[in-house]
Amino acid sequence: MKKIKIVFMALFIISLIVSTDFGFNFLWTLIPDVNDGIAVRTFINFFGDSLWSCERFLKAFEISTWITLGLLIVNVVLSFVRKPVKKSGNSDLSVR
Repeated sequence: MKKIKIVFMALFIISLIVSTDFGFNFLWTLIPDVNDGIAVRTFINFFGDSLWSCERFLKAFEISTWITLGLLIVNVVLSFVRKPVKKSGNSDLSVR
């Protein structure tokens, strides 16, 4: 159970970073004085530089935000889940 919590926490952190990155890129596309056309200002550049538009950044930001929210909910649920305690055949009251 602990490994699952660690994996989902790592996925949440990565998703939060990607969502923040898309959000910054979307905001930069809204300021036409900053750049000539659409520039990808990112520290995560595995999506490529071609064919980005303001609408694509907004759509990517929306999708990544929903994924991040879903992972947050999963992490909250997993934080309340406890490993069930196995009961043994002997109880402390019967042993004297």
